[in-house]
Amino acid sequence: MTVANRRFDADWTAFQSELRALAAQAGLALAADQLAALEQFARALAAASRQFNLTSLAAPRAIMTLHLLDALAALPELTPELEQLGPAAEPLALADIGTGGGVPGIPLKVAQPRFALTLIESAGKKVRFLERQIQRLGLTRTRALQSRVEALGRDDDHRARYDVAVARGVARLPTLLEYALPLVRRGGLVLAYKGPGLPDECAAAQDALRILGGETERVIPVVIPGAEVTRRVAVFRKTQDTPARYPRGQGQPRRRPL
Repeated sequence: MTVANRRFDADWTAFQSELRALAAQAGLALAADQLAALEQFARALAAASRQFNLTSLAAPRAIMTLHLLDALAALPELTPELEQLGPAAEPLALADIGTGGGVPGIPLKVAQPRFALTLIESAGKKVRFLERQIQRLGLTRTRALQSRVEALGRDDDHRARYDVAVARGVARLPTLLEYALPLVRRGGLVLAYKGPGLPDECAAAQDALRILGGETERVIPVVIPGAEVTRRVAVFRKTQDTPARYPRGQGQPRRRPL
């Protein structure tokens, strides 16, 4: 083992115990197998960051707080909405839009096994990374799809097939809602992980919500344990069917947001 690799391994010595303690601050009780899976995934992200542009974070604590805990911190607060979607024993179909390296989808799946997870990503090398993680972590009811989300929104196998769609940092809300709401069934949820600019984005998204059949449910402010960062998770509910013409193709959701 090289000196660099020994140093890399040493940095992970207390990863699981620290993750357990910080998760508890957010109201999450993670079992030993979940902690082990999250560490394995975090190590894979760190290793991949040295090979290609999967994440700008490589330090274990940064990945723990700004990827894993960022993905998970709002989960206890979301329990009422998730319970409304169906009994706890039933799976919930979750689509992670523009997932990149698998965040927030994979941490959410590890912490909440009832999710039937679809990771949506257009870059082939990232999808291959995701497929390896699904296999190595033994994630059931989990798949990675290489596709543009606009195409899936017009595909009968995906349109209105998901209970929840989630996205972190993919696009501004008017664009993101055009990607997400067509995928979600009526009564389902869209969860948008956002930063301090969320109020302005919400104001700009009112036309998109009205056109696409959604309503703002609430905004959850979340302090990420172990980091000086406040995350805001905007929760939208689909109340009406999305008109058939949406999502638009040829990059229009980004170039000409609703």
